Formats: sequence, structure tokens, C-alpha cells
Amino acid sequence: MALAQIVWRGWLLLRFGSKDRNDREGVASPNDKVRALSRRRPLGFRKREVRPKPWRPQRALRPDAPTRWIELQPRVNVKDEADLAGARAVLQAITLQPLSQYNGGAAPAPATYNYEVPKMTPGVATSHMQFDDPLQFWSIFSNALNENPPPASEIAAVLPSFKYLGIELGKQWTPASVPPSILAQMKTASAQIGDLALGAIPLAGTLASGWVIPPSNTGFAGTDYLSRLSVAVFGLTANATDQAIYFSGVLDGNNKPMTGAKQYTLTLKPPMGYAKPIAPGFWSVTMYERVTNYTAPNAINRYHLADYDALKRNADGSITLYLQTTSPGPDKQSNCLPSPPGPFYLIFRNYAPSPEVTAALKDRATFQGPPGVTPLGGEWPHASPSKRSRRMSPSSRSELRHDGLL
Repeated sequence: MALAQIVWRGWLLLRFGSKDRNDREGVASPNDKVRALSRRRPLGFRKREVRPKPWRPQRALRPDAPTRWIELQPRVNVKDEADLAGARAVLQAITLQPLSQYNGGAAPAPATYNYEVPKMTPGVATSHMQFDDPLQFWSIFSNALNENPPPASEIAAVLPSFKYLGIELGKQWTPASVPPSILAQMKTASAQIGDLALGAIPLAGTLASGWVIPPSNTGFAGTDYLSRLSVAVFGLTANATDQAIYFSGVLDGNNKPMTGAKQYTLTLKPPMGYAKPIAPGFWSVTMYERVTNYTAPNAINRYHLADYDALKRNADGSITLYLQTTSPGPDKQSNCLPSPPGPFYLIFRNYAPSPEVTAALKDRATFQGPPGVTPLGGEWPHASPSKRSRRMSPSSRSELRHDGLL
């Protein structure tokens, strides 16, 4: 798994070099502009000068990326069909251009690229790394590593162990550079990386009532390679926990894999401290197919439910969501989140969580996450988070290993 951790470090995860966490994730907090302009002074300016560098626009922030490759993910929340036109307008207004061109000068000549095109299983999230030829993982890994060298400390401490696999900084890996017996093992390993990484998600966080409570360093993991691997394969990228918190519902409340062959409910009772956001933040629950990692197609084109939806509340103020392939009936349709016919999982997101929720996440043993998903006709066991995380029978563990979730 360490092999995948390094390649994703430079390949897909955007990492910035400033000390400010929001700057690192490329998200501006209200005070970022003041800090950004006062903290970074151009060489040659007097010590008291707090104006931005002459070549940087007045209102610009400067997140520094230590790698050549970066990924930008502008996100626009779409509540319903009526939002689509506005969302498209917002996205189309986001442009990418060199600073020289932004300041009215000429754009530099485009760089030339000659990178290997990945050949992967169609219809499955590319983060699963299901290559047609598993050995292509290694050639792309080598190329990405050379284009985006890891920090010097990791080059010294971690990279030497890859030399025995023919992986060396500055050299392009080829199958011919590895003995046949080692090459066969590398092919087996790379074919399993996606499933192994998905199975390690409960180890990176804490499993409670079927939900993985994420580590507090999510999106900002440093040398926590397991946390980085889980994000890269399961979520591709992730915000830091002061910007969003992701609870992964990989099992039901009885620690059993969820499937469209069954019907489930998820009842959210006040005060839902784990979901408390800062306005205009919100919480949402999204349904995903287990096999593809994509949202599940359904007849009503509903892929998530959120606190801003017209959800029907119970007499005690709680909200019951219905997870099933068929309609639960007209009176419950507003709270229905359609499931696919096969295996599925959920992600409960708290966008713009309140500071106390982010702080509480530092102690996952006592953190109260979402309640367990209940199979129709069955109750999930009510217990403390630590006990719930351990209540798993040998047969359940066998099912999880077979499903790639343990």
C-alpha cells in the first residue's frame, strides 16, 4: 500500500507550502487576504511593507504548490434542476490562465507533454486503479514520481526501499529493469491496490455504527500514509476537517455490508451535533454504488438528500430517510434516497462544520457520529462508539474481506 501512497502524494492530492491550513487547501477564510498580504513580503521591500508583491493582483491569494502537477476542483452546490443554469454560469466564469496573461502580458508557450495514457476499466472510478494491464500502474507511478518528487525527508527515508522494485528517482521504470520473479509479484500487488486501500478505510479512521469516523488530519495528513491512501482511493481528494467532514457509511448498524436487495432506514435525531455547520454550510447524505464508486442511477434522478431539502419530520423532530430500490410510498417519497440493486455505501458530509465539531474529531474514541443504518425489520445495537466499533462477528469480517471493505 505504501507504493500507492507515494504516487498519489504527487499525482492527485493538492498540497500547498504555506503554514496556513486554509491556504494549503486552496480555500479562503475571511481573514486570509489580510494574512496573505501581510505575511509574504517581496525581497527588497522594507520590513514594514505589507502591500502584495508587484506582480501579484491586489486581491489574489498565493497558495504555493511544491509539485509540478496540481488538481483544481471548483465545487458549486446544485440543490435542484432550477439551480443548473446558475451553476453552469458560475463554473464557466472560473478561468485558468498564467499570471503574465492575467496582468495583460503574453501567455508563455504551452508546455509539451508526452505522458502515458492510462488504460483502465471503463465505468469504474479511476481512483480504484483498475488498469487493463496492472503493470501500467508502475510505469505511470514512476513517471509521476519523477515529475513530482516527494519531500526531501521522504526521499531519504522511504524511497530507498523502492530501489529493489526498479523504482529510482530520475529514472523511468520499465518491466525489463526488474527480474521476472519480482515483476510477477509487482503485477499481483498493483492489481490489488484499489481493493486493499478500500479495505483499509476503517483502519485509517474509527468504525462506529457502520460509519467510519475520519481522522482529524484528513486532507492534511502529512506523513500519515494510511490516511492519505484512504483519501486518494476512496475520495480522490478531500478538504481539511475545518472545511468539511466526511463520514463514510460502509456498513449498516449491524456491521453488515449494505445491498439493494434489502430495505433500510436512517433516522437522524436532534441535536445531530456531528452535522452542525456554520451558515451557509449544510449536511447531506449521498448514495454510491460499491462496485463503481459512482452515484447510483435511479428513476427519480435523486442522488443525495440534504438539510435544505423538503424533508418530512417525525413527531419528535427526527428525520427518517428510506434507502431502497423501490418507492416507500407517496407519504415518504420526499425522504427516499434510491439505492442500486447491488452493494452500496453512503457518505454523510458536513460542509463548513462548526469549530466544536472539528475539535471533537481529534478524539475519535468519544466522538458521536451518525446513527447506524437499520435494515427493515431489524434494529442496530445501541452501544458506546468504542464497543460498536468492535461488535463484529467472524462471519461479518469474512463478508467484509470478500467485499473489499476490511
